[in-house]
Amino acid sequence: MKKHEFICIVLALLFILPISVSAQSRNLEDGIGGPGFEFSMGIIDYELRNFGLTAAYSIGGIMDIGVFADREIGTLSGYERTDINAGFLYNIIVVKQTENVPFNLQMEGSYGYTNVSSDYLDFFDVQMVGQGFKFGISIYSEIVVFSNFAILVGGKGLYKNYIFTRTDIGTERTEELKVGFLSAVSMKLDNWPIISIGAEVFYPVSDPGIIVRPSISIVNPSY
Repeated sequence: MKKHEFICIVLALLFILPISVSAQSRNLEDGIGGPGFEFSMGIIDYELRNFGLTAAYSIGGIMDIGVFADREIGTLSGYERTDINAGFLYNIIVVKQTENVPFNLQMEGSYGYTNVSSDYLDFFDVQMVGQGFKFGISIYSEIVVFSNFAILVGGKGLYKNYIFTRTDIGTERTEELKVGFLSAVSMKLDNWPIISIGAEVFYPVSDPGIIVRPSISIVNPSY
């Protein structure tokens, strides 16, 4: 790699951060699969509220199947609340970018379980758990800057539907709709895993505020 190319890459990273990629197939070409891992964080109202890990396998650079686990901090009746989430994910790229198609269209789904802990629940000797699904659609384009360096930009919508059960008041449904954009930079060096740094920035439709989800992912392509 030439010196001026390296300088351009560093400048691009500084300009784009924070940015994200949450699906392994986004980084792979058609017909190429492989395992991947992603570490992400969630920043809400300038505070770190979430961090998690995703492990998935890409089938043919089109479909992802995997698992996720994360820890999220919030509030419940004025007390701090901690959610431990875990579940399964399934993503599929419906439209793959080619020379004739300038974008990718991806559908994402997951089903998960949540265990909630809080001093408020402990005080009243109450247990709270939840389960539900998330469904998302994203459209994005990959711009190849150099032969082994690319930038990804696009938009995304995400819908969440969870049912929580409390031992004192029964069940309650939580729904959330978010829209935003995503971007990432990826390095694809020969005989090395693909490394991507990115972020998704969401705007909840019902609640004011901004959610920033920076992440780093590593995908090992199986040629």
